[in-house]
Amino acid sequence: MEIPREIRGLLEALMKLPGIGEKTAEDILHTLLTHTELRQELHARLGDLQGMGVCGVCGAWSRDNPCTFCTDPARENRLLVVPLPRDVWLFERTGYRGRYHVLGGLLSPLEGISAEDLRLESLRHRLISTSWREVILALGATFEADTTAAFLREYLQEHGVEVPLTRLGVGLPVGKTLDRLDLDTLREALINRKPLDSEEM
Repeated sequence: MEIPREIRGLLEALMKLPGIGEKTAEDILHTLLTHTELRQELHARLGDLQGMGVCGVCGAWSRDNPCTFCTDPARENRLLVVPLPRDVWLFERTGYRGRYHVLGGLLSPLEGISAEDLRLESLRHRLISTSWREVILALGATFEADTTAAFLREYLQEHGVEVPLTRLGVGLPVGKTLDRLDLDTLREALINRKPLDSEEM
């Protein structure tokens, strides 16, 4: 029997999601078809994403522009630099209450990500327009993260931007991206951050 067009289309859409293969997509589809209320709730929640974008200041996902991370006067005068918008949510869960800057990725020639793809100019502008107590590079513990951290240090020096740079400390397993770390490990690395200096790179 031929699979109905609607079901086949949803299966194909689900398999475009990260980590979702054919079997998992079929399980999700079966659940949605079996539970009408869940299907309706999911439909409504997806509709809520209409109008969602990124903050023009920090780059975090937000409906407001600037977002609440940028406008909240109670936030600490620290700037946490992360690769992707989803990383903001990770650090919020650790208890961090400073501000953010999303780079838009990490330098990676293999993936075609160069300096031109990163939000460097907006970072430079924020650093020279505000006196920051600390700028924390929270980029992970991969080769790409180390390369990007070294590049950022040199980029800021070349543009005459002098800020106290630190990076996440002990506790980060080598080769792990931020989204693969548990909250306790991430929290410990944030607490034990250390100055970024040339000897470490």
